[in-house]
Amino acid sequence: FKGLLERTQFLSILDNMGTAIQESEYNIVGAISSVIKMLGNVQQEENIITNTNINRLLEDSIEEMLKKASFGNEPKIETHFAPLPYIMGSEKKLVQVFNCILSNANESILHNNGLIEIQTEKIDKDIFITIKDNGVGIDEENQKKIFEPFYTTKDHGEGLGINLYLSRKFVEEHKGTVSFRSLVNYGSVFTINLPIIKAPVKIKSSV
Repeated sequence: FKGLLERTQFLSILDNMGTAIQESEYNIVGAISSVIKMLGNVQQEENIITNTNINRLLEDSIEEMLKKASFGNEPKIETHFAPLPYIMGSEKKLVQVFNCILSNANESILHNNGLIEIQTEKIDKDIFITIKDNGVGIDEENQKKIFEPFYTTKDHGEGLGINLYLSRKFVEEHKGTVSFRSLVNYGSVFTINLPIIKAPVKIKSSV
């Protein structure tokens, strides 16, 4: 009887290992698909550098996010846009950055009193974009990893990690930075800093 029990336990462990391996492979495939999709959205026009209106791009991203929000459960949006100068940049890549952060903010809100605040301001020779939500927040362990490639807190490799990894890459290509702070059960604040560049910048191909 003891031998039969041990054999049953062993087979159960093997079965669980197989399931874990399958899920891991599925997550990797999902993450790769996410990368390909995101890069495909920007590849054709990614090297087109134009005078870019940051406030307008944010308005477009807000509209896109609200289209995807659950009907009747849309977050309240508050915008505080300062007059900004145009900067030279890739609109395709910058709008992907805003889409990513706004989408994550929306998905982090699990209650009916969701609020997302978006603020822009010009300080000296830089533009600052702040996106704040009152969602579930990000715990300390995940905060260390969210910019890593292929890291995600979601099922099947969707969203958070890979998109934020690419978003930071896109911002850095514009000589900027992206940072955040977060508190569990209180929400997150992402800040994007873009220098005001008037001359054309060289944007690398993503693939």
